[in-house]
Amino acid sequence: MSSIRNILAIADKELRSTFASPIAYIIIGLFALLFGWFFYVFLTIFVRQSEQMMQFGGGASPNVNQQMIRYVLQNAAIIILFVMPMITMRTYSEEKRSGTIELLLTSPLTDFQIIIGKFLGALGLYVAMLFVTLLYMSILFVYGNPEWRPVAAGYLGLILMGGCFISVGLLISSLTKNQIVAGFLTFAVFLMLWVISWIGESSGPTARAVVTYLSIVDHFEDFARGVIDTKHVIYALRHAGRRQRRRRARDPGCDQLPRIQAQQAVGSDRGQTVLVVGPDPKSAAGASEARADQGVRRLRRLRPLPRAAR
Repeated sequence: MSSIRNILAIADKELRSTFASPIAYIIIGLFALLFGWFFYVFLTIFVRQSEQMMQFGGGASPNVNQQMIRYVLQNAAIIILFVMPMITMRTYSEEKRSGTIELLLTSPLTDFQIIIGKFLGALGLYVAMLFVTLLYMSILFVYGNPEWRPVAAGYLGLILMGGCFISVGLLISSLTKNQIVAGFLTFAVFLMLWVISWIGESSGPTARAVVTYLSIVDHFEDFARGVIDTKHVIYALRHAGRRQRRRRARDPGCDQLPRIQAQQAVGSDRGQTVLVVGPDPKSAAGASEARADQGVRRLRRLRPLPRAAR
């Protein structure tokens, strides 16, 4: 339970810091604007096609799920390629630039808790971004009769695809201190994962199968049609988990810095506070050093500074 509380605390801290700045509102507003534009365009096309079928005495009415919502969600996946780097670019790079990464890594938290907490924080902003688009979908349910199951499958695919993109963005953000560089590199990787399927069109059957499997956007096609294939679900979960493990292995701060236990000592004569740090006695590496420095690392009292040093 303590591990879950630590993870949720990190995720809450990430969300609070993001929504405390205009970044979250700009990202959500930009995505809602672009999503609304595509929604309006495809809704206009669908209404025009329905009117033409009624004028020429067409048979069955067009399916709003397959002829409109499907294309709206597919274009939403393309918008996410451009918006997602703004969510992940500052997650680790800003911590490194400001120097707070050392405080985070030396806190009594495991690497797993830090990584999952930051992942959930970025995923929470992404889910909030998708939640705004439900307003457009509610218009269809008020004035039309679409099936809700294909819509739910499409949004599930968007969440899984977003989790893959977030894991890649967090990996890239952990490799640099500059969030602008992290943003451009993340966008380049996302763009490569999108156009990689074009390479397979001119390749052989084996190469085409491999490239199609690597393309994240192609795995979303079935979700947009309302089909939930376990193959795509497993791909998304494995992809996200693999990127998180690779981020932990490649980030030098995760394994090289020792875990440090912080103790607080309060000076009674001046009411000052000092932070006495030492190796975590729970770790195997710091057990012997903790015993050797046990007398030095006890709670100390601050003494008033001499007048010459003030």
